[in-house]
Amino acid sequence: MAACLEMNRCLALLNQRFQQEGKPLIEVGIGVHTGVVMAGSLGSKRRLNYSVLGDTVNVASRLQSLNKNVTDDNPHHILISSSTYDYVRDRYQAKPIKSLKLRGRNQKTLIYSVLGQKPQIQPQPDSYTQSAAVLSGLQIFL
Repeated sequence: MAACLEMNRCLALLNQRFQQEGKPLIEVGIGVHTGVVMAGSLGSKRRLNYSVLGDTVNVASRLQSLNKNVTDDNPHHILISSSTYDYVRDRYQAKPIKSLKLRGRNQKTLIYSVLGQKPQIQPQPDSYTQSAAVLSGLQIFL
């Protein structure tokens, strides 16, 4: 998710420059699904391509395509599946958008829009740690 949000941040800066120069703006949508894929080089000796295949790839592609239709509550144009949300829910805010039966799948897929990173809470040191730090500082000073 960090890479997705950083890509959007950089794209916003690039689009500001493009707008000032009168150039067309670039829009992207990102779809992320978590699961098993088959990865490897496909082709012949003359033409070899590295690729990924499988249901996971197809679902991510469908999510990416849905960005054109999901504009409300989708500020970063990042749609994720519930399986991905399960991995990132402690670090990123997301809003459930809807549950859809995606083409090529029998079960419905719950779709979330990524709203951003959750604020990081800094752990407060306990009194023992604070006392040890103060004593350490005093020893260095003396």
